Amino acid sequence: MRGKRGLSAIIITLLMIAFVLVAIGIVWAVISNILDKSKEDIEAGLSDVKLKIIEEQVYIHMPSKNFVEMRIKREIGKGNLTKIKFIFTDGKSSKTFERDVSMDELGHEVFEFGDLGGFDFNEISIAPIIQLKSGKESLRNVVDRYIVSGGEGDFVPSNDCQSNNDCNDGKICNDGTCISESIDCQNNDDCASGYECVEGNCIEITDDCEGSCGIEQTCEDGVCKNNLGGTCLIDTDCLSGFTCVDGVCGIRSVLIIPNEIASWSFENNANDNRGNYDGTLGDGADKTMPVYTENGKIGGAYEFDGSYDFIETPQVYPYTQAYDSSTFMWIKTGGVEDVGMLITQASGSSYIRMGFFLLENGNLMYKRWGYYWACVSYERSVNDNEWHYVGFTKNKNTAVIAIYIDGVMANSCKGDRWEYQDTTTIIGNYRESDDAFNGIIDEVYIWDKTLSAEQILQNYNDQK
Repeated sequence: MRGKRGLSAIIITLLMIAFVLVAIGIVWAVISNILDKSKEDIEAGLSDVKLKIIEEQVYIHMPSKNFVEMRIKREIGKGNLTKIKFIFTDGKSSKTFERDVSMDELGHEVFEFGDLGGFDFNEISIAPIIQLKSGKESLRNVVDRYIVSGGEGDFVPSNDCQSNNDCNDGKICNDGTCISESIDCQNNDDCASGYECVEGNCIEITDDCEGSCGIEQTCEDGVCKNNLGGTCLIDTDCLSGFTCVDGVCGIRSVLIIPNEIASWSFENNANDNRGNYDGTLGDGADKTMPVYTENGKIGGAYEFDGSYDFIETPQVYPYTQAYDSSTFMWIKTGGVEDVGMLITQASGSSYIRMGFFLLENGNLMYKRWGYYWACVSYERSVNDNEWHYVGFTKNKNTAVIAIYIDGVMANSCKGDRWEYQDTTTIIGNYRESDDAFNGIIDEVYIWDKTLSAEQILQNYNDQK
């Protein structure tokens, strides 16, 4: 009997241990589920997916409301966004749609709904659906709402446009269809009014672009600008402090430009900016003078009619061979095929004369009368009624004259004698000749140094 009792006690003990282990397993399973649920809740709670309805790009076919198109933008915020839940409600009932999405931070996407069945909704809400590490999906709270206002014609049929004017609210016409953005933009000119090109897409320009610019961009004065190394077509595509160099936002090397000895900006007078060579308006045989115009390259300028008028200044170029010089100006021709003097220093009684002028074919020429020597900018006409930065340099050591057009050398020639006549300097004519320039002259600069090609190009880029 004792043996049986001992065996029974052992069996009872084992059964109790098994019962306890089962109980512990059950409790642990419950606790584990609670912990997993808590971890998922914590993970979901840490997500910060933010979505925004771009109100200006919500299009509803009114009054039937049977078609809706809307753009959703994702703002900065953590979380693995996989879907968006759209809730259409009339205050009493609702229709919901879940749409798969692949949208990174600051990305945006257009969604269309054509299966609303005439539902008279007055509000649209959106809520993000994120994927947790466990693979489960978690529906988050509503993050934005759009209140539908009444109206007739908030939406233009997508196949009914001939130009951008036929489309609403910044949409553009593409092959007869109003679309929200150009398919493949390279610069802002490819986008509709009110939109700018950002990383190949046209997006709406807002007063505050913070948080909406691309990774390589910075918001400046309400516009997304490309940072150093970003692509560009013009300087304004780049952030302030950078400039567009060979299609990339960079830093243009700044060269030191020496001070000029004389310059005239022609702001309703012919005064020298340096104060040493103030000019006077001359009236030749026809008693007409250059006419001031506000339509200069930079501010005002003087317009010459091609008949005797000129501007005369004290002698600027010295009468010596041992002299470096550079002369540049902005000109805009009147389109007349005629010889026109741009700047001269010569006397009618002397054979030592110098002139820089426009030929009938639109080429530029530097000429030395008396020695009958000339240097011409062949194959480059500036007689096109457009602004051009033109000029020449003289090197006393090499005796080379170089002619430049819009910052680029057009020709260079070597001579032997380079004295300038000891007389006044004339702008726009050769004293009282009928070979006066026909067009506009602005921003005339003269240096007593031979500027380098790099300095000339920098001057052109700074003023163009």
